[in-house]
Amino acid sequence: MKKLLFILFVSNLAFTQTIWNGPTMTFTKDDYANQNLEANQDRITPNVWLTRGNNGQLYNAKTESDSSKSSSPDDTEWAFGTTSNLSSLTFSTFRGTTSKPKNAVGRDMVLHLINDNIYIDIKITSWTSGQSSGNGNGGGFSYQRSIDPSLNIED
Repeated sequence: MKKLLFILFVSNLAFTQTIWNGPTMTFTKDDYANQNLEANQDRITPNVWLTRGNNGQLYNAKTESDSSKSSSPDDTEWAFGTTSNLSSLTFSTFRGTTSKPKNAVGRDMVLHLINDNIYIDIKITSWTSGQSSGNGNGGGFSYQRSIDPSLNIED
């Protein structure tokens, strides 16, 4: 009788996630500020630069020229809650999560940078909406977000 030997090779794939739970910083883009300038983009990582035009929603200025896609901002997903309850959160697009961005003001959210696999606590503190002077709504917004705990706030 022949004996067969089966060898099972299991790859140890490591999916590491990083939670930025360092101090918070505030990012602000004023109404009608030029979203193409670095000062008006929150360059979170080399892959994700959040900003907003004079109207519309957030987009990733690194990979998008505006927020015309329903999946904007690219390379991100969002959920209401905090990183302390990460395992129970359901992530979606920014617009899918907020429905209307003004409804997110003052609420705890988690931003997931997909390719970087970083989770960030974020709270939108202001969002300009409505029409003014026929040129859109100005596109102003601000938020507070956690930073990489290994960085000094001055970095």
